[in-house]
Amino acid sequence: MFLPIWLLGCALLWFFHYSEVNNVKRSLGVNIAHTLDLQKESVILDFVSIVSDLKLLSGIVELSGFCDDPQARVKEKLSEEFGIFLESKGIYEQIVLIDGSGQEVLKVDYNNGTPKVITGEHLHDRSKQYYFQETFRIAHNEVYISPLDLKVEHGQIEEPFKPMIRLGTPLVNAKKTKTNVIMVSYLGQQLIDNLVKIASDQPGDFMFLNRNGYWMKGPRKDQEWGFMFADGHTRSFRESFPDEWRQISQQETGAMTTANGLFSFSTIYPFKGVQLSIDSGSTRALFANLLTEESYYWKLVGHVPPSVLSDFFRPAHRRFRLIFFILTGFLLISYMLLVFGQYYRERSARLELEKSKMDQILNYGEKIRTITNLNMLIDFIIEQASLILESERCSLMLLDEETGELCIRGAVGLNYDVIKESKLSLGQGIAGLVAEEGKPLLVKVIDEDKRIGRKNSPSYRSRSFLSVPVKLDNKLVGVVNVTEKKDRQNPTYTDLDLKVLLAIVRQAAVAIENAELSKELKYLTITDPLTNLYNYRHLMECLAYEIKRFKRFDRPLCLLIIDVDDFKEYNDAYGQEEGNVLLKKIAAVLTKSLREVDIICRYAGDEFVVILPDTQVDKTRVIAEKVRQTMEGLKFRKPMTVSMGIAKAIKGMNAHDLILKADAALHKAKHDGKNRIFCQDQEKHS
Repeated sequence: MFLPIWLLGCALLWFFHYSEVNNVKRSLGVNIAHTLDLQKESVILDFVSIVSDLKLLSGIVELSGFCDDPQARVKEKLSEEFGIFLESKGIYEQIVLIDGSGQEVLKVDYNNGTPKVITGEHLHDRSKQYYFQETFRIAHNEVYISPLDLKVEHGQIEEPFKPMIRLGTPLVNAKKTKTNVIMVSYLGQQLIDNLVKIASDQPGDFMFLNRNGYWMKGPRKDQEWGFMFADGHTRSFRESFPDEWRQISQQETGAMTTANGLFSFSTIYPFKGVQLSIDSGSTRALFANLLTEESYYWKLVGHVPPSVLSDFFRPAHRRFRLIFFILTGFLLISYMLLVFGQYYRERSARLELEKSKMDQILNYGEKIRTITNLNMLIDFIIEQASLILESERCSLMLLDEETGELCIRGAVGLNYDVIKESKLSLGQGIAGLVAEEGKPLLVKVIDEDKRIGRKNSPSYRSRSFLSVPVKLDNKLVGVVNVTEKKDRQNPTYTDLDLKVLLAIVRQAAVAIENAELSKELKYLTITDPLTNLYNYRHLMECLAYEIKRFKRFDRPLCLLIIDVDDFKEYNDAYGQEEGNVLLKKIAAVLTKSLREVDIICRYAGDEFVVILPDTQVDKTRVIAEKVRQTMEGLKFRKPMTVSMGIAKAIKGMNAHDLILKADAALHKAKHDGKNRIFCQDQEKHS
């Protein structure tokens, strides 16, 4: 009798509890929606005021007669009035007058409250700037307003970040002919700070997004303004909350509760009351007075995370638990029976899981014995470890006996930059600690494990970690690391997982020994032992990566091949030892002459290859000429020179094509008389 009563009581209790929680959510959503409405009104009023200020300033300039006769006294008077205007408003960075040719003729900076008139060489030519061209193109009664983004000067984003909106309108003379443009730079941080102030009393986070889902105000500074950076495509609300963004981008206003918390949102048209006029040949927007535009908008989002949301639900949860425990007490015996039954089922499931894992390990052991190639063996070990342990990230780090550092030699789930730059000394990091102590490590919660002594990296979703040393006859070979368990319901690694990984590593150690690890490890190093430059293997990896970057971001990429003229004769005449000295000096010249971002490799014998990312052909020629002249000035047993070939990457080209192109240029330089540079993309040599 008690079980039906208990179930009915729980159902009624849950119904009332659910209603109470929904009421709390509804009340919270209404409060946030009211805040969003206040923010929308604030922005609209701000922009009405800004456009009015611009029209006022344009009227002052036209009435002054400046457009007909820009006399010095008129400029002085306007400068004074602009300064007073900037000081009194405090929301504009500068006011600029630009003539019809694009030359600044009058500029006044806010200068932190002490207006400053800019003169002489500090007045720039703005004829090629999009905001001048688009403003001068519109009619006299129209106003140009740029999108909200960060201030850029000389091609670089100014730091600290300065959000900016530029507004402009053409000026006419007495004959109604456009002669000048007036531009004002609105400090967008004022707008953002005002929105934050209005939302200060609301729980959770306030987010300010553009229409593409990028943060202009986010929970963290490093998430903001991602659309301004080439590598910022992942720093967006859209990427962090894809399901929520799908609904927010499709609706004007609304609220939702997801696994990520409560989201209330609203769409704000910052130039509402202002007509949008799009130039078909431009991505910029021109806005004119009095009408409504619908295609440029921002999103205001109030986000209450689950942790904060739970605080509002705590009283309801407390009442629910109290009554629930009272009801449950009447059926304690039945509850205990259910617990024992569940325990039995879970134990059976664990035994079944262990059996399944053992079958996988046996199958893995049979296959690994057939692999003799070390590189293939490493890939197989990592692949099987991640598969059996159901992990998204797995890596094998091998010990470089010369440097005493651990370097990643095989990985799943790590990008190339991490693999290339990951080098750990013994005792450094989790893997370095495991390598130094020679003991396996199971970390269930990184943030709480005193052995680790640091917070988890933000790039890892999981807080659990496995790290096991790889040993051959008690000699350390490397470390296997496993993290990011795919099971989101049970993301923590267990003692069973550690046992499985130890079994995998033991068989891997035997397989590595059978593959003559001591001999093949030498080929895994990425440096040339004679010159300490990168070797051919690393060259091909880096070149393949840079080709991918070139294709993705359309950034320039050049390849430089360098060959020592008459090296064989020099080697034959003075011996291999002197030849090695010459090669080392060339390596030193290249290291000193090139940038840190350039990748210098010993390609073969007396040939060197340099990868120059983000570098045009002309710049590459300058660098190559510097190297050539330096080589001419070096003292050897006899004067020695180098010939060089340059190739520029073009669309559709792979790494092999680029090397062949540079090699052809080198042969041309050799054929033309040596001690010179030839570029396939620039039909001249030196």
